[in-house]
Amino acid sequence: MRDAALVDALASAARIAAELVSEDIADHYRTDLDIRYKSSASDPVTEIDRRSEQRISAQLLREFPGSTIVGEEFGHRTGDDDDVRWHIDPIDGTLNYISGIPYFCTSIGVEVAGRLVAGAVHDPLERETFWADTTGAWINDAPLPHTNTHEGKPGVLTIWPFVGETPTAPGSPQLLTHLRSLGPVRGRGSFALQLAHVAAGRARVAFELRAAQPWDVAAGFALASAVGCSIRVLDPPPPGFSQWAGPSYVVARSPQVADQIAAAAHPLLTGATPQSTVEKGTKHGSHDASGRTGG
Repeated sequence: MRDAALVDALASAARIAAELVSEDIADHYRTDLDIRYKSSASDPVTEIDRRSEQRISAQLLREFPGSTIVGEEFGHRTGDDDDVRWHIDPIDGTLNYISGIPYFCTSIGVEVAGRLVAGAVHDPLERETFWADTTGAWINDAPLPHTNTHEGKPGVLTIWPFVGETPTAPGSPQLLTHLRSLGPVRGRGSFALQLAHVAAGRARVAFELRAAQPWDVAAGFALASAVGCSIRVLDPPPPGFSQWAGPSYVVARSPQVADQIAAAAHPLLTGATPQSTVEKGTKHGSHDASGRTGG
């Protein structure tokens, strides 16, 4: 992995770029927007999404010319230095954003040579930035609690954004029972912000089946790893992406809970078994993600 100075510079750039578009996103919240739909009615995009990604990409490429951009709205743009990849979701939770539901964020994660090293998740309404560098993870300028000292508040919501399209598949009742034993089950509509809240100790678990994209989770995984959360990636990534980028995952502040949910989810994944594990990060941000599977 590159040296700590580079990782710290990447983390700082991610934070600055995420905050760069905050005012524009907040100013257009609950206003008339030009809304279009990509794959379905549950996959909207606005001019604010597209403009924000363009501004973020331009800012990052000024700081790190030649790096690769992987964005939700404009896709994969390979640079001269493909070892450095930025995963950008300008508004994670666009459906919430256009519906007037105050739960969305900007997410920027960065990997170096296939390993997640830093990330930033910015909530433009709360003006909170969750970010990770080589010294740990932070919310604005306050350190986030490590799992060694803070397992999560008792009774906190267990985050469960989407159980998949087979709720009656074998194993579903056991999975629901287990999740509800951990706390109330809630789906909030923003992968990245949910992961940031687990990293911050506001929730114990973030869980997803089949729906996550790499730009949804890169920053959140970096945050979670930096504070010692256990990450279980449950199925293979899309072609050309690193092993951490599988669309199904469990992130928990306890390794036992992560393993229990991963096992309970197994029947819903039609025979799949966990493909990779991002073990607990250290205070110095050693994120254990597997190498890339493609270019």
